[in-house]
Amino acid sequence: MEDYDLRSCFLPDLSGLHLRIYQFNKLLHQHVPKVAAHLDRLGVEGEYLSQWFLSFFAVTCPLPLLFRIYDVIFAEGASETIMRVALAIMQRNERKILGYTEFEDVMQLLLSRQLWDIYGLSATSADDFVSNFVSFTSLVTRESLNVLEVSFREAQNGAGPRASFIPNVSNAASRFLGRLWSSAPKQQGLTPGNI
Repeated sequence: MEDYDLRSCFLPDLSGLHLRIYQFNKLLHQHVPKVAAHLDRLGVEGEYLSQWFLSFFAVTCPLPLLFRIYDVIFAEGASETIMRVALAIMQRNERKILGYTEFEDVMQLLLSRQLWDIYGLSATSADDFVSNFVSFTSLVTRESLNVLEVSFREAQNGAGPRASFIPNVSNAASRFLGRLWSSAPKQQGLTPGNI
């Protein structure tokens, strides 16, 4: 988890998740500006991103595509890959997202399996999907994410120590993580009585 720079996303204060959402919002405004502006107009913040980033897209992504995401995460790193996949999804669904005029409709799309329908389920479509998100490789690099992290830290220092850029993210993440934690089987310790 340390090697992939993920631990901070799962800390109680969700500091890493807030950073990732900040980075993604900045990247979305840079690389898919029409979608970013449309989401801003509808009042869609980063609540949907907590599901994407905490599960690495596993909640709704079809397995053939999910396996491809995980292959690249292990090969190239989690932070960069997650950002590239998220940007590719938004870019590929641009027409559909821009067609929605209600907050609820956009959120339903962003949190559902429908988001992935644009790719299909064939081996060829999985290859297209990888090509689509790998096309962001030169734009989303470790260095570009580090620059955005510095910007996030500066903005955070100016806003106060407990400020949250997206207040609903903590609630959405807690609901998502709580659902995972409450459904997990109880772990038994390796004490002498349990052996």
